[in-house]
Amino acid sequence: MGDTVYIMRKNIKPIAGRAVQELGSIELWAPLTGECYFFTRKESVEKFLCVPLKKDSYMEIRLNDPLCPLKHVFSIVAPDNIYANI
Repeated sequence: MGDTVYIMRKNIKPIAGRAVQELGSIELWAPLTGECYFFTRKESVEKFLCVPLKKDSYMEIRLNDPLCPLKHVFSIVAPDNIYANI
């Protein structure tokens, strides 16, 4: 594909009419195509004999969303800083 830019929006406040589970979710927008890729944060806890052993979190994709072609992130520009993946 080549170099491209995506715009990321992170849900940090409750939105009227949306589930509380969507807090911490992110949307990646492709400005050239207008496509949106939505990822929601899920937490899972592994248990053994009802005792929690390990808490883990991962980003889950909604089934009806297109597959995001983004494979690597080389830099991020935020309002307060620029980050480079070296």
